[in-house]
Amino acid sequence: MRRCRRRGRPPFYFKYYSVDRSDEAIILYEHELEAMKLVHLDDRTIEEASLMMGLTKTTFWRILESGRKKVTKALVEGRPISIARRDGNQK
Repeated sequence: MRRCRRRGRPPFYFKYYSVDRSDEAIILYEHELEAMKLVHLDDRTIEEASLMMGLTKTTFWRILESGRKKVTKALVEGRPISIARRDGNQK
């Protein structure tokens, strides 16, 4: 019996290669990273996450959107992400 062979395009995937372009790095602040973590990884609602961070929903939403835009820009443009601590130092 003949086996049916599947044809088509191979699966598409994205692999990020880090290039030392620190002068072009996207600066992501800890509070932006924390907001994205609470909503996207911990599955919190905007209301729950804003209360956990001690922010109004409006302020939390602005921080979340800012972080999303920065991460998207870094992925699309292939730029590194530098996470800035609250004390101003970068990781």
